[in-house]
Amino acid sequence: MPPFKSLEYRATAGLITSAIDRSPRNVLDIARMAEIGRAVDAAARDETARVPMIAAAGDRIFSAGVDVTAYTPDKGVHMIDAFHGPLKQELTCPVPTIAALGTVRYPAGPRRTPVLKS
Repeated sequence: MPPFKSLEYRATAGLITSAIDRSPRNVLDIARMAEIGRAVDAAARDETARVPMIAAAGDRIFSAGVDVTAYTPDKGVHMIDAFHGPLKQELTCPVPTIAALGTVRYPAGPRRTPVLKS
């Protein structure tokens, strides 16, 4: 398993959890997306994996979004590729992947993330 700088990766009874652990808001950048891609690859190769899940570590928000300070004109195309890569990997993963978004923080207080059903 590759070492991760800002992901907690654990496998328990078929559930593979990749928890983003980048305080305080789990802001995503090229390096974080590369780690998510490596975690999806590791889960896809794990014969015991039944459900790979991407989540936030602890009780933090899932992610505040992209690190806009890293989104410079010279990195734009590379950043888009870095974000698309793990998403494409999740689509082609041999087992279904899920994202546990948890609680959304609003100025009025926390609310549960709505679940969309078809």
